[in-house]
Amino acid sequence: MIPMRALLLAAAGLWGAVWGSFFNVAIARFPWEEETVVRPGSHCRACKAPIAWYDNLPIVSWLLLRGKCRRCGARFSVVYALIEAFSAALCVALMHRFAPAAAELAALEPQEVTLRVLPALMLFAFAGGLIVAGVIDLKTQLLPDIITMPGIVLGFYASWWIGTPGMKQSAIGAALGGGVVLLLHYGWKLLRGFEGMGLGDAKLLAMIGAWLGPAAVMFALFAGSLQGILGWLVARRRLEEASSDEEKERRPTQVPIAFGPFLALAALEWLVLGDRILAWLELFLGGGAV
Repeated sequence: MIPMRALLLAAAGLWGAVWGSFFNVAIARFPWEEETVVRPGSHCRACKAPIAWYDNLPIVSWLLLRGKCRRCGARFSVVYALIEAFSAALCVALMHRFAPAAAELAALEPQEVTLRVLPALMLFAFAGGLIVAGVIDLKTQLLPDIITMPGIVLGFYASWWIGTPGMKQSAIGAALGGGVVLLLHYGWKLLRGFEGMGLGDAKLLAMIGAWLGPAAVMFALFAGSLQGILGWLVARRRLEEASSDEEKERRPTQVPIAFGPFLALAALEWLVLGDRILAWLELFLGGGAV
């Protein structure tokens, strides 16, 4: 007999992959004007042919079709499959971290199991918002208010339902996240004459704070900045290797790069590894054992 926890993790993987497919739709159709996230149905963006359900299975269909449209042969980006796989792995990781242990699961009634896994599913919804917002920002340098603003409110509610970080810490986290970026935004503009960070980043970091608390805000700023610098260096290297003379003449400091994706990535790292990150920090700062 398959253990309950193994079934739960397998179901989480399927759930995450299916929602990863939805995340792809939301990203590809942004800004959701001519096409929304629900209409029209899934179709090839090259030949407009509808995609049958058996060609729309997360990850599997992309592999079977080798990333091509069955009708016209147009290539589908590997990013679609990667987002579905990442979403599946993320849902499994959240279920592993926040769901009851195997021994406890075995003693619960079915309805009790549902209630106990809801926190992991709520946090996965938050993670999905980070994925969609982060990839959209990477592509367009825009962070959709329709994700970040409701996300702040939902973070307060989730903090009460889940019990962590708690409503007080949620409020502090949201205020800290939004306040720090607003300070950088207007302070940099006052001192240097241009914006240091966008207001979209303030809303995104406030959402992160509302869901995860002030410690996550500080980690997202620190780790997001480090990863953003690495991303900027990669972008600059690609610019220097460009074949176009016009592109080669551009100054490296003119390389545009969004900060939102790196804030979102750092928040996801905290969401999955927050307890381990705190333990590592205690080890580093205090010299104790993990």
